[in-house]
Amino acid sequence: MNQNLPKWNNSDEYLSLNSQEFKSDLDFVKLNISKITESIQKNSNEFSQYDQELNSTAIIDLQKVLEIYTATFKVLYNLTTYIHCELSLDAKNTEAHRLDSQLNQIKSQLNIAMNPLNSFLSRTTENNYLNILNTPQNQDYKFYYSQFRKQKDFLLSDEEENMISQLKINGHTAWGNLYNSLAGTSQVTVVLPTETKMISVAGAASLVRSADPIARKAAWHGLQQTWSTHKESVAAILNSLAGWRHDINLKRSHTKKMDFLDTPLHQNCITENTLNAMMTAIAENKTQIQTALKTMATLHQQKQLNPWDLLAPAPIKSTTQVSYQDAISLIQKAFDDMDPEMGKFVSMMNEKNWIDACPRPNKAQGAYCTGFLKSGNPRVFMTYGGSEQDVSTLAHELGHGYHSWVLRDLHPIAGDYPMTLAETASIFSENLLFDYQIKHAKTKDELMNVYWSIAEGAVGLLLNISTRFEFEKNFYEKRKSGYVSSDELSELMKNSFKNWYGEYLSSSDELFWASKLHFSISEVSFYNFPYTFGYLFSLSLFARRNEWGSEFSSKYKAILRDTGLMTAEDLIQKHLGEDITKEEYWQKSLDIVIEKIQAFNRLVG
Repeated sequence: MNQNLPKWNNSDEYLSLNSQEFKSDLDFVKLNISKITESIQKNSNEFSQYDQELNSTAIIDLQKVLEIYTATFKVLYNLTTYIHCELSLDAKNTEAHRLDSQLNQIKSQLNIAMNPLNSFLSRTTENNYLNILNTPQNQDYKFYYSQFRKQKDFLLSDEEENMISQLKINGHTAWGNLYNSLAGTSQVTVVLPTETKMISVAGAASLVRSADPIARKAAWHGLQQTWSTHKESVAAILNSLAGWRHDINLKRSHTKKMDFLDTPLHQNCITENTLNAMMTAIAENKTQIQTALKTMATLHQQKQLNPWDLLAPAPIKSTTQVSYQDAISLIQKAFDDMDPEMGKFVSMMNEKNWIDACPRPNKAQGAYCTGFLKSGNPRVFMTYGGSEQDVSTLAHELGHGYHSWVLRDLHPIAGDYPMTLAETASIFSENLLFDYQIKHAKTKDELMNVYWSIAEGAVGLLLNISTRFEFEKNFYEKRKSGYVSSDELSELMKNSFKNWYGEYLSSSDELFWASKLHFSISEVSFYNFPYTFGYLFSLSLFARRNEWGSEFSSKYKAILRDTGLMTAEDLIQKHLGEDITKEEYWQKSLDIVIEKIQAFNRLVG
C-alpha cells in the first residue's frame, strides 16, 4: 500500500555505532567489569565456605559490587539494544555484526566476573544473603536471587560456570546468530500472475497476511521453497542448540536430574504444575476451539483451511487495507478508552519515531518491542502491510512498550520480567483494541472483521502455540537419542499439526520448524507456551474491568509493576486471589474464549 511508513529515530540514544557516546559507554562497561573482578578477587577467601558468616567489610564490598553491576548492566543493555536495532534494520550491517560479536565477549566477561558472587548468593546462608541485599539500592535483587537459590542443586563449580559462559559465544550463541543471518539475507521468489519478484523473508511473511489469496499462496510457497533450500542448515542449528542444552543439563544433574523443561519453567517463573494445568485445560477444550477453523474455512468457501490462509484477514468484500496512521489513531482511541495515559503513550511513540514499520531490503522478519534502559524509552519493530492482523500486531507490541514505560522508574532488575508475564500486557492491549472495535462497529462486516481477528487469535494462541509446544517437546525427547534429520523434524511437525488442527487444514506446514524463528533462538528454548499463558491471563484480567470499575487502571498498573518481582503463581494469588496450578483457573479464561468463538460462529451463521 502507498503510504509513508515510519522509520526509527534512535539518535537520542546514540548518533551511530561509531559515535563518541557509544564508545564512552563501551569503555564504561569495560572499566566496571575490571572493578567488579578486582573487588570479588579481594574477597575470594570469603567465598571459600558458603556457611561461613561474612565480616562487615566483605558485606560492604559486595554490596558495592552489586551497585556497580546494576550500572554496568544498564549501559551494556543499552549498547546491546542499539546494535540489535541496527541489525534488525539491516542484517548485512557488517559493523553491527562486528560490535555484536565484541559485546557478546564483554557479556561473557561480565558473567564470569559475577559468577563467584552469583554462586555464593545462591548457596550461602540466609543471613549472608539478606545482609548483602539489605540496602535500598540492592533490595530489589531479593526475588532475582531467590530464584537462583531455587536452582542451587543444578549449579556447577565457578570454574565450570565460567567455562560455559566462555564457550557459549562461539558455540551455543553462534547457532542462533547463524539463523538470524539466514533469515535476514535470504530472498524469496514470489510467482504472481503478472510478475515474478524477489523479496525478503520479512516481506514475504508480511505478504502471507495479505487480503489477496493469490498473493498469499504465492508468498507461502515462495517461503516454503526458500526454507526447503536451507532446511539442512536449520536442522543443524536446532540439533546443535538442543544438543548443547542436553549436554549442559546432564552436567548439571550431579545432585538431581535436570530436565529440558526445567530451564524454561525457571525462566518463566512458573512451576510444572502450572504448565500442566494450563495445557491439560486447553486439550480438554480443543474440539470447541477447532470450530473456529471450520467457520473460517466456510467464510473462505472451502471445506478446509489452507495453511497460507491461517493468517489472512477476513474474506469479506468490504475488507480494505488500513493505513498506518488510521491504525495508530484506532489503537490510540482504544487505549484511551481504558486509560488516557495509555492513549497518550501511543501518540508519543508515534510522534517520536519510536516505531519502525517501513519495509527494507535486508530487514529482519517478525515484530518485537525492545527498549533502552538508560533513558527508559521503548521501541517497536515490525513491517506494516496494512492488514487487520498488522493492526493487532501493532497494538500487541505497543502493549509491550506500555509495560516497559510503566516500569521505567524502577530498578532495572524489576524490568527483567518473565515472558509468561511479559505477554500479558501485549495481549491485553489486543483485547482493548477488539473491545473498542466491537463497540464502534457500524456494519455486520465491521463486526465480522473483529470477530475474525478474535477467532484467528484464539486459533494461533491455543492451537498453533500448542502445536509448537508439542513439537518442541517431542523433538527434545527424540534428540536425546541422537541427531534428528530434517525429514524427521518435518514428520514431528506434521503430527503435531494434525493433533491440534484435526481435519480442518488441507495440509500441514511441515517446514514450520525451519521458518519459525522462535525454535532457533539461542537464549531461550520453548519460546511458545508463555504466549498462551499471557493470552489466558490477560483474558482473566480483562474480565475484571467491570468488577474493578474506576480502580481498574491503577490495579492493572500495580500488576505490571510487580511482574519482575515475584513468580507468576504469587503475582496472580496476590492480585487476583487465584490458584493457577489448578485447571479451574484456566477453564474460566477458556470459557471466555469459547463464548467469543461461538459468537463468531453465530455471526457467520
